[in-house]
Amino acid sequence: MLHFELNKDFTINLVKTTENYLIKSHDNRLKIKRVIETINHGNLPLIPEATPENLKKISWLDNKFVSDKQGLEIVVQLFVIESNNKIVIIDTCIGNHKDLTYKPWANRQYKFLDKIHAAGVDRSKVDYVVCTHIHLDHIGWNTTKVNNIWETTFPNASYIFSEKEFQHAKKFENKLHGNIIEESINPVIKRGQATFINPPYSIDNNITIIPTPGHTPGHMSVVVNYDHLSIIITGDTIHHPCQIACPEWNSYYEFDKDLSIKTRRRILEKNAGQNSIVIGSHFPGSSFGKIIKDGDKYSFDISYNEYEQKN
Repeated sequence: MLHFELNKDFTINLVKTTENYLIKSHDNRLKIKRVIETINHGNLPLIPEATPENLKKISWLDNKFVSDKQGLEIVVQLFVIESNNKIVIIDTCIGNHKDLTYKPWANRQYKFLDKIHAAGVDRSKVDYVVCTHIHLDHIGWNTTKVNNIWETTFPNASYIFSEKEFQHAKKFENKLHGNIIEESINPVIKRGQATFINPPYSIDNNITIIPTPGHTPGHMSVVVNYDHLSIIITGDTIHHPCQIACPEWNSYYEFDKDLSIKTRRRILEKNAGQNSIVIGSHFPGSSFGKIIKDGDKYSFDISYNEYEQKN
């Protein structure tokens, strides 16, 4: 296990299993872990400028982030935050039995719930589920099909969505992603578990949801502040570390390309050179590091390069 002392109050633990914590305060009052659903080794069409030739120009972008064929390594995962005796899930990945337009992810039958259990998460004890935005790979495990009926996967949780995002998604996202509203959102509403917010919105004194629009109109990111440490879980504001070097690179899937770039630059500037950790929702490897600014350029300090990722 790798052990990194961020300051006197925090420990970052990097381990070779999702059963352990990525970040943990010494007093055990704040813990963050993640559970990986799937890893894509460069086959997912994502960022048009991220060609093998352009990626080679980013000197610090090592092989943890680029596949053998010089494609982008991308992870689909959820995060578990334990704060003030509450359990908060950030995004819920792809899900099983979903009617999706992206066929490699459609109608999956994967034992992801077993992985969540193995990570020490009791689904009945989850207090909150935060969906950074309403895209197919961030809301899928909101629900589980039981006897051909969509049931909420976390039966006692409050599911938090952006009101603006939901109104947008009802009009546009089903056409792009598949039957995601009916399968992954409406059952949550029907069970009375949905909470619609206009961020910023605080879950507790450690966790705040902030607006990061661009990728979608109501996109949100999650900021965790504890003692002198700030942690941001980006959602799809930054899909891949190459966008830290080149924040002007957009994915194919941006709703507002100019706003996406503006938001990405704002997040990089705010977190550069600070006592801050950036966790990329789709970043491979350990998924987190520090933003380093050099003039008008940014890089990602991936000090934890011995991390071994398991699918």
